[in-house]
Amino acid sequence: MKRFRTSLVALLLAAAIGSSSASVMADTKVKDPSEPWKVTVNAETDQISAFVERLYSIALDRESDPGGLSFWTEKLQKREMTGADCVRGFLVDTPEFKNRALPDEEVVETLYLTILDRASEPAGKAYWIQRLKNGLPVLDLVLLFIDTTEWCNLCASYGIRSGALTAKADTPSEMILKVAGNFYTSCLHRAAGDDEARTLALRLINHEVSMSQLLVDFYLSEEFLARKTSDTEFVSCLYQTCFFRPADEAGKKYWASLLSSKATTRYQVICSFSEAAEFKDICDKYDLEIGSLNRKEDPYAPKQYVEPVIPGGERWYNGYVDPRTVRAELMTHPEEIAVLVNKYHSIPLDYVPELVEVSHSNGQRMRPEAAAAWERLFVACKAATGESLYMISGFRSEDTQRASFYRAIENHGIATAVKLYAWPGRSEHPLGLAMDICTYSNMNKSEFIYTEAGKWMLAHGHEFGFIWRYPEGGGSITGIGKEAWHFRYVGVEVATDMYNKGIRTLEEYYGERG
Repeated sequence: MKRFRTSLVALLLAAAIGSSSASVMADTKVKDPSEPWKVTVNAETDQISAFVERLYSIALDRESDPGGLSFWTEKLQKREMTGADCVRGFLVDTPEFKNRALPDEEVVETLYLTILDRASEPAGKAYWIQRLKNGLPVLDLVLLFIDTTEWCNLCASYGIRSGALTAKADTPSEMILKVAGNFYTSCLHRAAGDDEARTLALRLINHEVSMSQLLVDFYLSEEFLARKTSDTEFVSCLYQTCFFRPADEAGKKYWASLLSSKATTRYQVICSFSEAAEFKDICDKYDLEIGSLNRKEDPYAPKQYVEPVIPGGERWYNGYVDPRTVRAELMTHPEEIAVLVNKYHSIPLDYVPELVEVSHSNGQRMRPEAAAAWERLFVACKAATGESLYMISGFRSEDTQRASFYRAIENHGIATAVKLYAWPGRSEHPLGLAMDICTYSNMNKSEFIYTEAGKWMLAHGHEFGFIWRYPEGGGSITGIGKEAWHFRYVGVEVATDMYNKGIRTLEEYYGERG
């Protein structure tokens, strides 16, 4: 790497002439002539301007200009900027460093000296050089370097905040642009427009989308489907998209035969390609997120249904359908936390999840993750309202659910039964994720939502992953009338997303029928 042209002593003296707010004392000394980026400053030295000077010297290989020195120094002094912001400004945002057009080895060495305050070691330098050659943007390399103890210690020695960079990269490399363009040429058989390639490349390098998800997005797109490719053409395209090479004859024949025999679907083939070691190597080479696909979410797989127990079409009572007369889609992934279960979406009758006994109940059981969330919920509600929650009902077997439904018909009539009671397979309780609750001080569950604890639940339940499953006025959407006591665990992510978007029901969240 080229030696710095001037000593830091001369640089600091020159800067003192340019700005009184960034004055540097003349007795600032270089520690070691072999390490010109390291300086010692006495108590009277302006350490922040010394920090800025070293960036000019190391990153730009020149003396500071008075205006620039004053700008960066004042921003750091007023704490309007962190050290990380300053480094990004010198190495990424302003074009001067890029215009130096340094070879990769000098770029890496510059980052070592600038951010880690030391020369590189051979193994580390070789590794980062290869990452740059594979398309890693300089911004991403800066992000990795400042996420170190050495950087924090350096900033502390100059009396500034180290900070962190979370801003997105805005300049994709040529290699990443080629990766993005390959999706268009291989899958859609057309060149990407400039904006299309750049937008996709930025999504890739900012890890907003994985390579696996892009396979689904492109190969299930209307544009690709409109091409009406044969199975052999589909496989050939997939090879080029995933592996950047033509399909070998044996591989092409194998996958095409599976598709033609209906032994697998195109989605399952996409999943297999995304799990291949060769695809992983491509993602690693370009430092892109590989991601993963859920084989159960196969749009090509034929749906399974649970046929009506009572034939002859759906029967409705006061706006609520009898679930026994409904042909329901079978949900083949009942283990998923936010799975939709209602009169039109059934779980297998033989599904039994892992269960644990929950506290603050009479021996009720839930899935472990829901039970843990319930415990946290109980503590938080008690602290906020002074009221103690109590779980009346958690997991129920399908046999219990069937008995409950028929008992409701006998005691309350068919109209009430179909409004407030679920049929086996259509109840959330067998998931181990639903609960009927009240408070110790008021065991009348129909009043729960109006208690202080109930009001708190509506405002904070999502923070623990719970939603009010059958809200007032939602019967026409959920298929079940208002239940002031019934809450469902769907996980913090989904519950919070629903809360923030003002979505009250899972049916509305998924755009499904209830």
